[in-house]
Amino acid sequence: MSTAREPESQRLACYPAASNKDPQGARSRSVDHVHHPKNLSVNDSSPGSSIGDRFVNVTKVNREIVISEALDLLDEVGLDTVSTRRLAKRLGVEQPSLYWYFRTKNDLLTAMAEAAMAPHAAAPLPTPDDDWRDWFLDNTRSFRRTLLMRRDGARLHAGSTPATDLDRIRRKMDFLVASGVPERDAQMAMLAAGRFTVGSVLEEQADADPSDRSDPPADMPAIDHESAFEAGLTLILDGLVHRTAARAASLSADDRLTTGGRRVQ
Repeated sequence: MSTAREPESQRLACYPAASNKDPQGARSRSVDHVHHPKNLSVNDSSPGSSIGDRFVNVTKVNREIVISEALDLLDEVGLDTVSTRRLAKRLGVEQPSLYWYFRTKNDLLTAMAEAAMAPHAAAPLPTPDDDWRDWFLDNTRSFRRTLLMRRDGARLHAGSTPATDLDRIRRKMDFLVASGVPERDAQMAMLAAGRFTVGSVLEEQADADPSDRSDPPADMPAIDHESAFEAGLTLILDGLVHRTAARAASLSADDRLTTGGRRVQ
């Protein structure tokens, strides 16, 4: 390879895409199948080093490592300061190499939000023997605990779509419906509890960051965030219990008015 082509080769080693006419791009894409004894950076231009050698640092960084380091960076600097430039520096790679895994910063944030929910996603699903009221409380509390595990966890999660958690959500809905909760009420209660939790944690995490905040009035009572959360959650559950009981009573009345499959007039 001529010396004049070296800068272009370095750029090709950082990007996943290459034209069909570019054999160097093909070599960079296949380098992860080759064992490299040296841990060289993508900027290594030492004599005799190949494109594969300069690309090896990228191959040692996989998608999971990028997400994990991004979440650690979030904990250190906060959501407003997370950037692909900072993340690339933390990983020891060039910033464009991150495009191999995430085409935009928004794609990265979406993956971070999904990974941050791992503790809640690993919680046991409800069983037919569970009391739906107790489960509803425990499920919402688990969600809150998980959001609080990460700095700005509520902001990171807000607006994200649980694309990989749809099966678990369906099974939770099925459990509530099988327990007697009207389907529409179950959907709206889960949505209300989720949004209430995100808002509650958002306020709690904002309150924990004293920067650019003025002191509250001396006569303003201190807010205990956990107590306030529990009170609000109880109100949501009480409303759902009331609607479920009303629905059951209505169905029972209909059954009493029906004889032999025909409604009594």
